[in-house]
Amino acid sequence: MTPSDSQIILMHILYSLLLYGVMNFKVAYKQLYDLAPKTGTGDVIVSVQALEPLLVPPITSENHLLVQKIETLVDEIIQTKAANKDADAREKEIDALVYQLYDLTEEEIAIIERG
Repeated sequence: MTPSDSQIILMHILYSLLLYGVMNFKVAYKQLYDLAPKTGTGDVIVSVQALEPLLVPPITSENHLLVQKIETLVDEIIQTKAANKDADAREKEIDALVYQLYDLTEEEIAIIERG
């Protein structure tokens, strides 16, 4: 069965929300810092080549409910920030969900939290 154009557009929108949720939180910052090239002074050089190797888990039948929670929170954060309100609690929730998505251990989470 081939997906329709509207289904493809919806998949892109939902995956974009997942990417926003993953890329704007601590896991992505840690990956970017570890994998991206750096200047002579140690500053990260952000480019397409630096972002390309970042590891974003695919959406699977095992993690789709977790992905939906992340997408819902991302949407809530966008709305909260648009209203100039604090979204810190929701952002922390996304961090925790992204840790689950990557199946991180407590030790790995501690490394990320230390920055």
